[in-house]
Amino acid sequence: MILLIANNGEYVEDISLPSVEKLVINSVTTYSCPKNGLVIFAGRKDGSIATYTTGEIKPLRVLHEHRMNVCTLSTDPEVGKLLSGSWDNTAIVWPIKEIINDLSFEALCLEGHKLSVWAVVSIPGRPGFYLTGSADRTIKYWEGDIVINSFSGHEDVVRSLVVLSKHLFLSAANDSTIRVWDINAGVCLQKYFSTANEYIYSLTSANMSGRNLVANVGESGFLEIWDVSENGSLHHKQLIKTPAQSLWSVAFLKNSDIAVGASDGNIYIFTTVLERRANARAMQLFQNVVSREVAKSEAVMAAQQNETVKIRVAVGNGEPNIELRYNKGSDPYDAARIFLMENNLPLSYMDEVVQYIIENIVEARQAHSRSMPPQSKPSEKCHLHGKVCAQPRFHVPEKFSGSNKLELDSKRPRSELVPLSSFFQFGIEQTSVKAISKLRELNELQDHHKLNEEQLNALEDILKSSSYELKDIHVFAIDTALEWNIDAIVPVMDVFRLALLNITLNEIYCSLETKNEGMARGLQTLQRLTNFLVSANSDPVRILTCRAIANAALHQWGRTMLIHDMTTVIRCVAVQLISAKHALQLAAASALANWALIFLEETECGKVAELGPREDALQAIIQAIENIASFGDFNQTALIRLLQAIVTLMWGDIAVIQFAKGRNIIGIVNRVKDAVVDESGKSIARDIAQMAYSL
Repeated sequence: MILLIANNGEYVEDISLPSVEKLVINSVTTYSCPKNGLVIFAGRKDGSIATYTTGEIKPLRVLHEHRMNVCTLSTDPEVGKLLSGSWDNTAIVWPIKEIINDLSFEALCLEGHKLSVWAVVSIPGRPGFYLTGSADRTIKYWEGDIVINSFSGHEDVVRSLVVLSKHLFLSAANDSTIRVWDINAGVCLQKYFSTANEYIYSLTSANMSGRNLVANVGESGFLEIWDVSENGSLHHKQLIKTPAQSLWSVAFLKNSDIAVGASDGNIYIFTTVLERRANARAMQLFQNVVSREVAKSEAVMAAQQNETVKIRVAVGNGEPNIELRYNKGSDPYDAARIFLMENNLPLSYMDEVVQYIIENIVEARQAHSRSMPPQSKPSEKCHLHGKVCAQPRFHVPEKFSGSNKLELDSKRPRSELVPLSSFFQFGIEQTSVKAISKLRELNELQDHHKLNEEQLNALEDILKSSSYELKDIHVFAIDTALEWNIDAIVPVMDVFRLALLNITLNEIYCSLETKNEGMARGLQTLQRLTNFLVSANSDPVRILTCRAIANAALHQWGRTMLIHDMTTVIRCVAVQLISAKHALQLAAASALANWALIFLEETECGKVAELGPREDALQAIIQAIENIASFGDFNQTALIRLLQAIVTLMWGDIAVIQFAKGRNIIGIVNRVKDAVVDESGKSIARDIAQMAYSL
């Protein structure tokens, strides 16, 4: 952790605080104390909060109330309180005076959220009142540790809160919105969409030279600045692009500059004062990198907008009122098949239409077309008259055999892979001696949840074979091991994802039935898996979490659990698709495909009256992959399963197909198809395009 100070217009390192325990720091805040000077609080991955004072490189005190990563910290200087939020679903209010004087105290724990608490703030002028924002998409208003009100409206994780006055506050979320709330009335007054249309990770405010400003940052590396009126209304002022993929934090500095912390390891500082501008070399380097990033995004958008060639065609002696569409660079066979299907023409005309497309569209000649179907019968030849012109004409015989008509339902394509007919699972490929050894090694490091030999043997049973005799000791061992810190959870998750394949364990850990007035085990499992996806910095943890989600679908309790309040978790899984790790791509695509099949089965049997969840799932996938220009580096099996997920979500439902078409699903799957080697995968992509073109 590094403390920077301004010195002659430059920011230089003042204090460097090494992490002796080598723990990741995920949140930082400071407090000015007359006696101790600047006090620094660092929230760490293991749930601890380290307290530093000026001049000391070792923590003055370490707080251990939280059980999981401390993802947010803030202070209330009016009453001397430290506020923390954690992935353990709680917020805690700490007395700073007692902390820095090493006195005993009782922390105030705010319990009530169902998922991680990402934001916690106090309300100036209202001592003892707090606001918390959570991954459960709610904001809670507290007096002490009592919930007074709960604000709902955000459609995704609430990431940041800013209090404007005793009566108004702002919230920002992964749903790309900033909302203005009336604390007393408990209602949302205004909703503003981020111009960047991306996840918002951090929000801050300041009064600069008599002007109230708000700044937010998030995914795609954008910084947005807003003017704030007295009634809380926002007016967009500026959008700044940085070279980073993500901006995690933003703060106004005392000199009115704005600092942002970026995923590329840099801190970018923006100013309106010419004297504090970066030198010409730094400015040019910054602009060059930003220009390259913008050019990449624009290239993708341009390709999406200009990828379709449209030609008006006449049948027989009629007017040229039939549209033939061709996506540049795609297989001409696709365009021909869709054209024939839409206009109820014989499939035997395929060769003629494909040949026409190739002869008249440059991009089609450059594309690799697939092998043609059997030759058309002479009596069903499709004749093209005259020289090609702006309004070409096909001559189609007035009569042809009805048996040659294409009778397929374009909205319900069927093949061996479409729609998905069985669930994917990740079983025991071979006994992993390494996993068992790691399990025992990490168990020796546990202080509070150490397994005895019988419990270790029970977990080894699950890792070695699917035919073990289930006993109570297996459940007790899993429950105990799941309490391990996330840094040690990999072998435990390997056990857990295999356990979910067992029908009895699936019922135990996925059932939504509430027992003994506690939270249902299924809700606990869903919450735990979501937290792992949101919080884990380890690819193996995310891989095993996605595999566990996929395996849960093998039995009815897991399927019911997965479609219960699935918006947040399915988006967390979809985001894993963009990982460079092939194993994570495959695990995420498999989980998404299983979700698609669950929704389809529920819909087909009439259990789902409203198909909103299918649209939500498809939206999550599209948001994750729509800006990927090339899928060439992706795992081949993952791409096919991704296409199966998409086609199964769209299958047979006009509303979902229309939604997908509006989000340029054709352009997306064409890019996927270009990367897929296997013809079966390309065929799925064609089916998806055909479904979209059917409307």
